[in-house]
Amino acid sequence: MFVVHAGDSRCYLYRNGAVEQLTTDHTLARQMVEKGGMRLEDELTSRWSKVLWNVLGGTSKDEVVAEVRSVDLEEGDLIVLCSDGLHRYVEAKLLADVLSVTEEPGAVCRTLIDFAKASRGRTMSPRSLLGQT
Repeated sequence: MFVVHAGDSRCYLYRNGAVEQLTTDHTLARQMVEKGGMRLEDELTSRWSKVLWNVLGGTSKDEVVAEVRSVDLEEGDLIVLCSDGLHRYVEAKLLADVLSVTEEPGAVCRTLIDFAKASRGRTMSPRSLLGQT
């Protein structure tokens, strides 16, 4: 599989109970984290987390730089494509947990959307869903 990406929507690979993020967010906050100017734990709450530097359909006259990744898929792999409306509020661990117990794609989508809506802006982890801190 080839993933060609620009922006902050994400592609995840679910394999053997674990989720791997295949794309990199093209936000100013991500750039700042990678260059040591921001702590990873501050990225999602930063005002720069919603400012894209590489995006299709933007107003910049700069060229879009496509991130390209090749992945050898295996039987049983699942691919999840989602916008920041999901990945901002659902941690990778929760995504893996849902994928491990729900086989029907429509049910997976509904469950993840419900979790994102229920978070009301807080990142949802499996522990927070169970009322644990």
